[in-house]
Amino acid sequence: MTKLIACTAELAAWKSGQSKIKLGFLLMPSAVASQLTDLVAECVAADSKKLSYCLVYSGYDAVTVENMVQGLSVTLCPLSVLEQYCQQYPAPLDAMFIQESYFAPELILPVELIRIGLPHGTDIPLKKTLTTYGGLLEFDYVLAIKPFSPMATTAFLHAYPAMLRQHQRPYCAVIPFGMPKFDRFVRKCQQVGKPDSIILHLSNLQLEKTDVLLLARQWLPLLLSRFPQYNVIFRPFPADYDRPQIIELVRLGQQFGNFVFSDGPSYIDDYARGAVMLCFRDYSDHLFALASSRPVIRLDENFEPKLQQIAGVLFAENAYNSAATVFNPGKSAAYLLSQFDYILDDKVHPDWCYFSLDMSDSVEAVSAVIQRHLDGTAPFHKLALAAQRHFPREFNYVMACVVSLSRTAVQQNQQLVEVFWHKAVSLLSDWLEQQPVTQYQLEQLARHLLLAPAPCRAYMLESVVDSQGYREFVLRLKTAMHEVLPFSPAQLRFRHAEKDAWLSKGAVQLYGAGELALKLMDNSAFRQHFNVVNWVDQNIALHGRQVHNIRINAVASLKQNPAPILICSVAFAEEIVWQLKQQLQLQHEIFFLE
Repeated sequence: MTKLIACTAELAAWKSGQSKIKLGFLLMPSAVASQLTDLVAECVAADSKKLSYCLVYSGYDAVTVENMVQGLSVTLCPLSVLEQYCQQYPAPLDAMFIQESYFAPELILPVELIRIGLPHGTDIPLKKTLTTYGGLLEFDYVLAIKPFSPMATTAFLHAYPAMLRQHQRPYCAVIPFGMPKFDRFVRKCQQVGKPDSIILHLSNLQLEKTDVLLLARQWLPLLLSRFPQYNVIFRPFPADYDRPQIIELVRLGQQFGNFVFSDGPSYIDDYARGAVMLCFRDYSDHLFALASSRPVIRLDENFEPKLQQIAGVLFAENAYNSAATVFNPGKSAAYLLSQFDYILDDKVHPDWCYFSLDMSDSVEAVSAVIQRHLDGTAPFHKLALAAQRHFPREFNYVMACVVSLSRTAVQQNQQLVEVFWHKAVSLLSDWLEQQPVTQYQLEQLARHLLLAPAPCRAYMLESVVDSQGYREFVLRLKTAMHEVLPFSPAQLRFRHAEKDAWLSKGAVQLYGAGELALKLMDNSAFRQHFNVVNWVDQNIALHGRQVHNIRINAVASLKQNPAPILICSVAFAEEIVWQLKQQLQLQHEIFFLE
């Protein structure tokens, strides 16, 4: 039922022979590629009369892709063929679904092609999809999986320059969609009935902690022997099946009659049988728990307490009930396709959230936003990478990428952060193959990297790279890092929540009495320029407390003073702006820390 398009002529013929709405799905190798193929399957099942489907793929061979969508009426097309066609002709598709990613390659596709972002997991907050994963740079629409905290529609207006964006519309709209994999998982759980298995889940070994294989080797026989009345379903990450350590674990498990090795194309058929899922790293909102209403337990070295916890779950009645919700349960694809005219005709949907974006197109805007991030301390990977791709001959944007990637938090999982540091080394190596780094550029980079975590500096200075230019560069960089001083933190800057404006002095009302607010109040420069006339917090327990000789009040007291409001929160600034404007109907000028 599938048809392969191998050249641009065939693509043109496919386009001209189709009177239906044509939807594309971009498939690339990733840990969650099945999220996209599930979406294809659900769309085909929901509507195949008015729509035609094209699975665009890269990094796979055609046979593999055909097996992934076996039995579905869908056309296959290599990404290279589509990109070549789009360099000469208008896009043959009406819209394309693209998965979010940290390091997605730049697509050579017309800007007028509507791009719809598909989040890659239930544990990814919407704001992270929009910012960290670049949704505001890459997508016209984002498919939200579950309810999210409301934010002001102007929250990101001046943060993502038009020159760096890859989509066409002056907004990024969030659609209350749901999740096809969740829909299928729920249906399968209902078919299976009472669970009879324990799921031992092993994620991508590149993302797991270094001791996970040792732990798995200890846990597997324990589980098999302690709970003989339950099957133990072991599912490693598919790309790791051929690793010797995984093969050894499978052989170990096969010594027991209740061992099941899960190696099917999808984990849903096996996971629907699970009474509990065991894993080796934290999941804030795993799909298994959402769809099955059964618990997820993280395993560690505390064997006996964990075994007792598992037993308590297996032998208790109604041991777990998830309160989490997902949009359009069981019918996410049907909902989206029924509303697709709003996307094609660029009509405002009353139930969708539209985040406005600035359409002014200037080099200065790019330079300013990248410099603001360089002056800060947080990562900004997607913005930096977009600037580097757009201005490949400017070292400042290569440096911005390296600096951002170096800021990746050093967590227990060293392998994961090294993925980012490796990207930084690759960018520098690629630059050095084209042109040298001047002494001034070298010193600027050195000053930034002196603020990076020590393991990151060591990784970059000791990386074994097959490049004489990079090895010589590292010697210069080491010298520079001994001769220059690190950048001192930039002066405190407070940006308007809705306009391209700044607050530099005067009377202010502080919102929030947490760590950030206390740091501001301890800052002599802040106290010199700003007069705090009111300080509020949502926490009732803080009301009436005196801090820096200022009383902490209820949020409602903001109405009594006309002074601008300064939000002392980085993580939830956009949500607080919405609350103040929509719920409290405040007309104040609102600012937050850049």
